[in-house]
Amino acid sequence: MIHLKTDELFIPEAEEAVLSIIIHKPDSVYSLRGLKSFMFSSSPNQLLFSTIEDLISQGLVPEINLLDSHMKAVGKDLLIGGREYLNYLGKCNYDIANINEFERMVIRSYQARTLISVVSKIPERIMETKDVEGAISGLRTTLDKLSENLGGEDTSILQDILRDSWTTIVERVEHPGLRGVTTGVSDLDLSTGGMCEGEVWYVAGRPGMGKTAHMCNMMLAQGKEGIPALMFSFEMVKQALAERLLSLDTGINSFNIRLGNLNQKELDLLSSSIKSIKSLPIHVDSNFGGDINYISSTTRKYVRTYGIRVAYLDYIQLAAERGADATNELGRISRTLKLLSNELGITWVVGSQFNRLLETREDKRPQLSDLRQSGSLEEDADIVIGLYRDVVYNSKTKDKTLLEDIVLKNRNGPRGVIPLSFDEETGRITVR
Repeated sequence: MIHLKTDELFIPEAEEAVLSIIIHKPDSVYSLRGLKSFMFSSSPNQLLFSTIEDLISQGLVPEINLLDSHMKAVGKDLLIGGREYLNYLGKCNYDIANINEFERMVIRSYQARTLISVVSKIPERIMETKDVEGAISGLRTTLDKLSENLGGEDTSILQDILRDSWTTIVERVEHPGLRGVTTGVSDLDLSTGGMCEGEVWYVAGRPGMGKTAHMCNMMLAQGKEGIPALMFSFEMVKQALAERLLSLDTGINSFNIRLGNLNQKELDLLSSSIKSIKSLPIHVDSNFGGDINYISSTTRKYVRTYGIRVAYLDYIQLAAERGADATNELGRISRTLKLLSNELGITWVVGSQFNRLLETREDKRPQLSDLRQSGSLEEDADIVIGLYRDVVYNSKTKDKTLLEDIVLKNRNGPRGVIPLSFDEETGRITVR
């Protein structure tokens, strides 16, 4: 006998929480992991959730006034409880960080209700059929569908895995070369195979080493290849980032662009560059207050809407709240990015600071352990590139343009040092 409490079968508070959060933060709908309208226990909530999804798919923001006018226009406003229910949801105050827990509660209660319905009909089905095996098979199919949200989606038999691996290997032999998305640096592509789906890359360095410049070089090169990219910049406003890209593209001193110290030839060059790169599939988000939940929902939205293949975060320490628990918070963010890369089939490129202990060593070239609060970052990373410019520490160095890309971790390939040239005036990084 199945014993389920009533409060496990119907959880209106969880349903209201999901709807309220989406009304307050429409992008949070992209954080949902499988919730469907039919899983809500009441017809009004089913209709409202379905309507919200429809409006968002049209690029509209499902705020209360639009929902109210839309429902009235289609003659269904009374079916959801009218403006009164919408106002009630608008006054609710739920934390967006809990949306997936509320979603889980709604899904589990739907599963519980369906399970009771299925089980209660078993005696009747058995009594009315002569095909007992068929009835058992039908019941098994129903239960399998019901358990779809309980896990196992990523479980495969070895035979299938090997078959897919063989197909992939044959394709590589027939089309050798870059496996993933280009980094914009040919030597780095050769060392890593490019940026592949499901990978998390860390580009790390002390201040002034060129973390942001490196990511901008990668993103611009990918944009010119038609590869959609999304940048979360927690350190630089959109305008400043755009000027960096223009400096990279034109070779004009970025500081002169900032101050407006430009002649007519340079203005013409910038104008031509703007016309050339304005249509590149590059998206920039500079919400300095965005947390990992905002990053997750925005990334899901842009992957679905624009086909983003590479997402950038500049840089991870700025995405975490400062405090005694910063290490755990960074670990949570790092793990979330890794899960997102696998779920969405994208590459994350994450900027990170090295800790100050590096400065106390005679040789200041970075080591993997120099990652700040490094434990989780080291574990989640597929590729870690440490940046080193000798000129930052030694003004008398013979080669002031040398930038060393030190591959500190490469989960599927070799480690080593890739010497590059860095133009400090423009941020351009080129192969030697």
